[in-house]
This record gives sequence, structure tokens and C-alpha cells, in this order.
Amino acid sequence: EKKIDDLNSQAWEVHITQPKLGLELSSEAKRLSEENSYPKGLAYAIRNMGVSHRYLSNLETALTLSFQARDMFSAIGEKRGEAQSFVSIGAIYYYMGDIERSLDFFLKGLRYSEEVGNKEAQAYALNGAGYVYGVILGEHKKGLEFLEKALGLSKEITASDDLQPRVLDCMAEIYLNDGQYEKA
Repeated sequence: EKKIDDLNSQAWEVHITQPKLGLELSSEAKRLSEENSYPKGLAYAIRNMGVSHRYLSNLETALTLSFQARDMFSAIGEKRGEAQSFVSIGAIYYYMGDIERSLDFFLKGLRYSEEVGNKEAQAYALNGAGYVYGVILGEHKKGLEFLEKALGLSKEITASDDLQPRVLDCMAEIYLNDGQYEKA
């Protein structure tokens, strides 16, 4: 089980920067999890395959795998993984242009991640929802409230080096759209 957990950790670490490698690592974790009947390892492997596919722009595959992972996490009571799955699904719907569903899943992910104290998922959910509210829907004040919280959390999380600049970028875009050029 430790080997599978390690493969899954490595896959998660590289899924954004090296999605192909992430896919290879998580496919291996999936194979070993099935061989050793390790449901938790399998759920995380499928979650990782889903996020890797998202960064390879295979959105339909990413969505299918992310829903599969969410159901598996739910079945074994792995709330942290379930929370993160909601956030991933929100992001995939966003890239598919389904803003309503995207926001719905970001907010679900936020609720779940707050309940289980998954700060990483929480920060990404706040960022996603903040972007949708502030930039897409033009609800500047609401968007900024979400992004301020995301920024606070992003400073606490070491694993998310890419998050803080993203949050700041979103905030700048909202200030720009609002004509607050100094703040932008």
C-alpha cells in the first residue's frame, strides 16, 4: 500500500507541470491497487488520472474519471478526496464552458473541503468560485470576497506554488474590470 500511496503522491505533485508523467504514475498506481484490492489507492489513482487528462485537454475523459473517483471516495468515506473531486469537476465544467455547473461544483467542493479541513481543496474552490463570480458574472464584490479568502489560504499551503499568483491575477482582473487601476 505504501508504494501505491507514493505513486499517487508523485502523480498529484506533477499533474499540472507534467501531466503525461502524472498519467503514467497514476496508471501504475491503478494497476497495483486493483491487483492488491486497495480501494483507497484506486480512488486516488483514478482521481489523478482525471486531473492529468484535464491538463492534457481531454476534458470528456477527465470528467468521466473525476465523477468515477468522486463516487469511489464517497463509497469508502474518504471525504478529503471527495471534496477535491468536486473542485476538479468544477474546473472541468469551467473549461467546457458550462459556467452554471462549474460554479455549482466549486461551491459543493468548498462546502465539503471546509467540513473536512482540506485547505488545499478549499483554496482552489474559493479561487474557482471567485473567478466565476468576479470575472465571468461581473459580481465584483462577491468575487473579491472569495478571492481574499483564497489568497489567505494559499499562503498557508506549501504544495500550491501555482495558486497564489493565480489568485492575484484574478483579483487584478476584477479590479481592472471595475476601473480600479491602482489596485489592479
